[in-house]
Amino acid sequence: MALNFPSSPTVGDLYPTPAQVGVPQYKWDGTAWIAQTIPDAPTYVKKAGDTMTGQLIVNYVSPHIILQRTAVGELASITSMIGGLPRWDVAIGDTQAESGGNVGSYFGIHYFTDAGDYVGQALGISRADGLVVLKGNPTGPLHAATKQYVDAAASSFPVGTLMLFQQTAAPTGWTKQTTFNDRALRVVSGNCVNGGTYTFSSLFAGISTQGATLDGNTMANHAHQTYGYTLNPGGGPGGFHHEPSDGNGLNAYGAVYDVAAGAGGAHAHGLNLSVLYVDLIIASKA
Repeated sequence: MALNFPSSPTVGDLYPTPAQVGVPQYKWDGTAWIAQTIPDAPTYVKKAGDTMTGQLIVNYVSPHIILQRTAVGELASITSMIGGLPRWDVAIGDTQAESGGNVGSYFGIHYFTDAGDYVGQALGISRADGLVVLKGNPTGPLHAATKQYVDAAASSFPVGTLMLFQQTAAPTGWTKQTTFNDRALRVVSGNCVNGGTYTFSSLFAGISTQGATLDGNTMANHAHQTYGYTLNPGGGPGGFHHEPSDGNGLNAYGAVYDVAAGAGGAHAHGLNLSVLYVDLIIASKA
């Protein structure tokens, strides 16, 4: 290949420029053109755009990549492709205009079909509030859930479902039931029934236990031994006697000293069962 060197070179000029694959490049040193050793292909990436065939590694203190857009409304993104067809695109600033209040230039992850056709946004993040927006409701057990999905699931009880709530009024979407009032709760493993005689308040608040004083009417029937003074029928001196001489409670002189007492009536002790409790309601799903 014939080389047509410049007629008035300057020290440091290279020829040919740009370098050509398989063609030696020469450098003018002021007196002659000196051949330079170059590889078969360039080892640099052109500033105006190029295609790399190897990994790009940035070895630098606190390295980062900057995507500088020239105007608002332009897209700044990183695209993954196969065979020249896009699969995923990470928009680090979409084309939505910035209208103030941190609106616009949102973050988004977009996906494409096998043919490279755009499908939609899988995930987005608003620059105005930082909130994440998902494409839709989950369809699998490990899918991320949207707020609307969670809200709908929380209100998905069948109509007529009964639940307990520790509050005076039923929550929105529920109706307070008033069939049962002032009743205790019992947990069972079989069929649910209701029964009993006394209300919760009357049974537990009306029973209390305290001390009681007995009198003659409420005391049990019993006997007391007494002493009697009698005169001696034989003319001798009288005296106190306390030992019976027969089975009828009489001594030899006829004195009575075993006296029955107590009417055997009933008496009561109070029992206070006014326990602490929590009020609950039963509400029905409307």
